[in-house]
Amino acid sequence: MSKSKKTLWQVLKFALFSASAGLIQVASFTLFNEVFHWSYWAAYLPSLVLSVLWNFTFNRRYTFRSDASVARSMLLVALFSPWPALSIAGFGVVG
Repeated sequence: MSKSKKTLWQVLKFALFSASAGLIQVASFTLFNEVFHWSYWAAYLPSLVLSVLWNFTFNRRYTFRSDASVARSMLLVALFSPWPALSIAGFGVVG
């Protein structure tokens, strides 16, 4: 396969996995908020984390085919992914 076709296929996979992460976030938020009746932020944070972990894992493995330590990378993503949501929620925001 030519380099341009490989690049196009990589872009397509990235877009599809990213779109699927959006679906994961919407579905999990709906489940937490509508079925379990969690508050908005209590439902939003785990939904965001699930979508980030999904997107990172699948893009890393199937789109970019990284050989680096999966366990270490996943731990780092899990540690850092909640912070944007907490910041949006007003936790730890200075100002």
